[in-house]
Amino acid sequence: MIRFPVTSSRTHDHSLMRCLLYLLCVPLCVLQGAYARAQDQSQIAATQHFDIVICSASPAGIAAALAAASEGCTVLLTDTAPRVGGMLTAGLSHSDFRTFASLTGTFLEFSRRVERHYQQTYGADSAQVQHSFRGTHGEPRVNQLILEQMLAEFPQITVQLQTQLQSVARTANGKRIQSLRFQSLRGTAAIPDSPQAIPPAEFSVTCGMAIDASCEGDLLALSGEPWQTGRESAGQYAESLAPAVADQQLQASNFRFILTQDPANRLPLTAPRNYRHEHFTDILEILADQRIRSVFGDPGNCLFKAHQPSLPNGKYDINDVSDGLVRLSIPGLNSRWPVATGIERAEIFSAHLQDQVGLLFFLQHDPQVPESIRREACEWGWCRDEFPET
Repeated sequence: MIRFPVTSSRTHDHSLMRCLLYLLCVPLCVLQGAYARAQDQSQIAATQHFDIVICSASPAGIAAALAAASEGCTVLLTDTAPRVGGMLTAGLSHSDFRTFASLTGTFLEFSRRVERHYQQTYGADSAQVQHSFRGTHGEPRVNQLILEQMLAEFPQITVQLQTQLQSVARTANGKRIQSLRFQSLRGTAAIPDSPQAIPPAEFSVTCGMAIDASCEGDLLALSGEPWQTGRESAGQYAESLAPAVADQQLQASNFRFILTQDPANRLPLTAPRNYRHEHFTDILEILADQRIRSVFGDPGNCLFKAHQPSLPNGKYDINDVSDGLVRLSIPGLNSRWPVATGIERAEIFSAHLQDQVGLLFFLQHDPQVPESIRREACEWGWCRDEFPET
């Protein structure tokens, strides 16, 4: 059924896989970057030493890898996903910042390269350059290309994707991380199979330093450091807006789709697995009385926020409507995400994806939906040149 707003989902502008950890990105100096992808088992030996191991190829993890490599360190950069970049390459293309003067370090270098890509590809005065917003609003495929180019400039960086951290061993005195054990996710339920080279099923590495650049904090938890999830009570830190009693709720989550209205680059949606139209019929009443008047907007009385201005080449970063009548999140469903296994996270991920895709498919195809709404919804679709692996 449709989720109407509740307190726990009031502010959730980022998606389930929110990996834009600029906390680490911004302070780092301007760097160049890149990677040597592990192509076969010989590149990651049974036990190999790296100066620095970084868990998560998020923007934060990439920034740390570039900083370390520029100082001559050998780096292993790992991620459970099949691509580098976190949400920067997975849908969140409207980066959050207030002024261009605040952009420094690795992100500034990255955005300048994105802008230069559009200038060289389409011309300095092109619409694509204008819509890139000085390179901060790049298409996911372009963002990925630039990050991979930056990583490739440092051969001492090894990137191992579709890889899950399994365990951590400390030194005898317990003060330092000595080694980490990883497992490949290729072909598992957690990560669909892809045409990339198959990494070792399991491998261990020793390191001088380990960095957790993820949003989950798996390295932190496995290293034995104290941690907690959920919300503290108002009394614990004298926070008036916190709940009176602590609970396990987290900020609710939604996907950031990349959609287009361009017929030449538009692919139709198909019904997601286990789609049931009755799951979405609650929305019919508010469509009938016109409390919701459009499918897409910014934000208005709509269901999906299409961020303005558009991205280059007629693409839109699609988000939840803050304080909207209908929300894209499922409050409470993601509460176990930080402590869940890889398989459990895949199930949570899939449930959110099926729900959000299912809603748009329902609006496009269900005969009970008003014709004007169906017509508008059908003007939108996936981008043919984005995420070809899915």
